[in-house]
Amino acid sequence: MAMLSQYQQQRNQMLSIRPALVEGFMRKLILSLAIIAGSVGELCAEPQAAGAHAGHQHKPQTTTAKTMTAEEHAAMGHMGGHAGMDHSKHQSAATAETQPAPAHDMAAMDHSSHSMGAMQGGDAPADARDANAYNDGYGFGDLHPQHMGDQEIIAMLLVDRLENTSSSGDNVVNYDWQAWVGKTYDRLVVRAEGEIDKGAFLNARNEVLWGHALSPFWDSQLGMRYDAGMKTERGWFAAGLQGFAPYWLYVEATAYVGEEGRTAFRLETEYDLLLSQQWILQPRMEANFYGKRDDSRLVSSGLSDFEAGLRLRYEIKREFAPYIGVEWAGTFGSAADLLKAAGTSAEQLRFVAGVHFWFVKRMFPFAFGNTASFLVFNAIFAEFYRHGF
Repeated sequence: MAMLSQYQQQRNQMLSIRPALVEGFMRKLILSLAIIAGSVGELCAEPQAAGAHAGHQHKPQTTTAKTMTAEEHAAMGHMGGHAGMDHSKHQSAATAETQPAPAHDMAAMDHSSHSMGAMQGGDAPADARDANAYNDGYGFGDLHPQHMGDQEIIAMLLVDRLENTSSSGDNVVNYDWQAWVGKTYDRLVVRAEGEIDKGAFLNARNEVLWGHALSPFWDSQLGMRYDAGMKTERGWFAAGLQGFAPYWLYVEATAYVGEEGRTAFRLETEYDLLLSQQWILQPRMEANFYGKRDDSRLVSSGLSDFEAGLRLRYEIKREFAPYIGVEWAGTFGSAADLLKAAGTSAEQLRFVAGVHFWFVKRMFPFAFGNTASFLVFNAIFAEFYRHGF
């Protein structure tokens, strides 16, 4: 009984002090939350004040919360040990007045060094570093210099048209090819176009040109042209352009000056229209203009002849493609009168079938950058030539 009575007293004592403990815990929790809320408000106010610019000044934010006096605090009914706590060190940040952020006067700042116009192209400054002076004057000495991609000697053969042409029961072989050898910027170009009838060349045009790259898509060309295959043969000086116009339109435009004050101009255009990755439709056009008539070569002054056609090819490989097509060809002026007098039509509708192929070969694995390389290559070439390839 004594033990039971003692347990009952302890239990009653615990029940009597529990409300005071709970009340003290809740007071501490409320005070902690107030301190945290004040700190968060102060952190949020600082970036907002620091981000103000001229013309966008923010009014100072002030917390008007009233600080409680001891009498008001006691009047809230907080009895017990909490009433004797020292709150001087727990001043809430929410009770402090926030200082106004200083305004940033952007108009007073010097923006002369922040000019964006100088970054959009134009000439380089006078004291700019030379882009090619990457070696600071140091060379390779006896070693071979660095091998660049545009120093390789490349050769290419492109047979654009090798076809059999059928018109009014006559079959003629037409050819149009060009080959070049050289580097990226300078190369030797050979072009040839003509007809072969019963083993004989008709109206053959042969050109040897020196090409120089003017841009990534255009080459200038200077050289000679030689016409053969008829009674009279002609020689010309040639100057023109070859390359791709916008939308990948291939263009050959060449002007010629010949003997006896003769002049000529030739324009050829082609475009590859990809129907699929292997089926390609190619429209083609060629026109020849002359300053003087030349009856021995069936040439008229002005527009002498014109060709336009469509060819559909199938690329078995990128380098080899058979094709079929149709083409219209017309002769004009005095040359057309001569053909009609001979009983031949000046206009023809032709059906063509042929092959288109090309290949590229890297000729030498090194460039003739110095005399030693050139002599070594000549020695190797002479040895192969003496013993046979």
